Formats: sequence, structure tokens, C-alpha cells
Amino acid sequence: MENRPDQQSIAPAALGVLFAILILGLTVLLLSGCNFWTYSPEGQLLRISIPEQEVASFLSRFTTGLSQLRRSLRHAPQLGELLRKVETSFRGLDRAIGLDSPAHPVDLEELHRALAALIRELKAYPPEAGLAPALATARELQRLLDQFALRIQAELELESKTALFPLGPEAPPEGDGEERQPPSISGPALGCSSHRHEAVQRMATLVEEFNAILGELGLVLNAANAHKLVYLLDRVRTSLRKIHHILESGSLPDPSELSSLKERVSLLVRGIEAFPCRGTRSRVSLDRAKELQRLMEALMIELERARARASSESHRDEDEDEGRIEVLRAHIAGGDRVVCLDDPYFSARGSTGRIVRYLWDFGDGHTA
Repeated sequence: MENRPDQQSIAPAALGVLFAILILGLTVLLLSGCNFWTYSPEGQLLRISIPEQEVASFLSRFTTGLSQLRRSLRHAPQLGELLRKVETSFRGLDRAIGLDSPAHPVDLEELHRALAALIRELKAYPPEAGLAPALATARELQRLLDQFALRIQAELELESKTALFPLGPEAPPEGDGEERQPPSISGPALGCSSHRHEAVQRMATLVEEFNAILGELGLVLNAANAHKLVYLLDRVRTSLRKIHHILESGSLPDPSELSSLKERVSLLVRGIEAFPCRGTRSRVSLDRAKELQRLMEALMIELERARARASSESHRDEDEDEGRIEVLRAHIAGGDRVVCLDDPYFSARGSTGRIVRYLWDFGDGHTA
């Protein structure tokens, strides 16, 4: 009984100490920002830091939007399971943010997939279902998530100081994980494999140089907080990555791939030219962007040369085939016996396949 006042006086003191510790922890967090563990293209473990106010703003806006989405779907219990998946994924992301543990990189894909599944389901409902507000809210959440993912990617590029994507065989092709077949070149097929290999090597060298300049430009744009330009640069990087994987497979890209890349480079250059920033940083950005345009022209010229060489070789092969076919027709007119055989040589000539699917036995031991 006599010790009770002492115990009561200790309790407020303990709470005060705990409160002080909490304030100290929050102060450290505010100063250091939120930490994300992820990996560089070379596999090096990196910790990137994003200012706390940016992370707090994302979490607050996403939480508010999620509450609004929940209210919009209260009369649609059939969508409850999809909504719960979104909420569960967001809680997992919320817990991961700020955890100073290198166990796993921060992964936004699960939340992105859950949200995309809900949006697909909402889009399937007719307007009279009254779910248009829910669809608009879900799309806004997706936009917030994409912006946050892009912010993490931009910070990673600054931290890693490396290429924007790996130029080695470990880089997976884009898509659903299945092996990606490069698009075939329209028109005549490529002829001499040695010429094709040389063209692929020259274009791969240009792509590596292109990629290095993208890395330098990304650092400058991130330092200038030019988020819209970083987005345009990311689109250029996506197109370049596709071309890189095609070259890596030993093939040449389709002209449409280069046209898409050229269009995105042009958008990036125009955006940099219109950016209000002036001085050395702006001049460096524009110089680097102009260099991208020069490399873009070099890539297109190299592809055009390779296609022209392939077309010339293809026409020469067709002329040879036509000459052989005329000989065959003359033998047929003379009554020579015809034998149906598989011919691996002619079967590779698609341009005259309807005629040369046979070997012709002239009766004298020779075939053509």
C-alpha cells in the first residue's frame, strides 16, 4: 500500500520516456526518408531513400481513395473479393515501406495486378449498373500507384549510377515471361548470315551507346525534378529495351520498332526544349538529347542498309531459281519422267515454293 504512490509516479515517467523515444524515431525517419531495398541491374543490393513527405502523401491519398472506392462498392457485394485483394496488397505495401530489411525488394506488382483485375471487372458492367464512380476512383488509384512506382525507379537510377537496363543475357524480355520471338522483317528475308551478323553487331554497339546517354540524361532530369521528362525518357527506354532483346537474339528489328523509338525520342527532345529550366543543366540535357537523335538516325541507316543488302541477295537467289525452273520446264516439255521428292534446297525458297516442291529426274541420272 505504501509503494502504490511511487508506482503511480513511475507510470507517467515511463510514458514520457516512451513518448520521447517515439518522437526521436519519427525525427530520424523524417530526416532519412523511407528506405527501399532493391537491386541494381548488376545484382548489387541497393538502399534508396525517398523523402518522408512524398511517401506520406502517397499513402494518405491512396488510403483516402481506397475508402472512397469501398463506399462506391458497398452495393456491389459481388466485387467484394477483388476489393479485399486490393486492400490486402496495399496493407502489405504499407508494412513494407520504411522497413530497413534487405530480405526482399519492394514490389508494387501485387497491388498493381489486384487493382488492374478490379478495373477490368468494373469496365465490364453497363453504365446503368451505377459503378462509374467506382471505376473512376479505381483508375485514379492506379494513376497514383504508377506515379509512385516511377518515383522509386527514378531514385534507383540515381542511386545505382549504372545503365538504365542490363545489356547482358540476364535481362528478361518484356511480356508475360514466355520467350519472346522478335518480329520478322517485312519484305525479303535476310540473306547472308555473315552480313546479318555484322549488321546486328553494329546496331548493338549503337544501342549500347544510346543506353549510356539515356543513363546520363536520366541523372540530369532527376536532379532537375523534371518528372514529366523522366516519364518520356522511360518510354524511350522501353522501346530501346525491345530493340535490344531483338538484337540479342541475333535478328534485326522491324522498321516499326525503330519508328516507335524515333517518335518517342522526338517527344523527349521537344519536351526538353520546352522545359523552363535554363543554364548549364538545361544545355547538357539538350546536348545529350540531340546526341540521341544522331544515334537514332544511325540506327535507321544501319537497318536500311541491312535490308537493302538482304533484298539484293534475295533477288539474286530468285533469278537463279527462275533459271533452274526454265530448265525444268524444257525437260518436262521433252517428256522427261517426274519424281516427287523432298528438296531441302528449294523448300527454303518460299518465293517459288508452288513450283519447286519437286525434284525432276531427267532419266540420265541427273536431277535438278
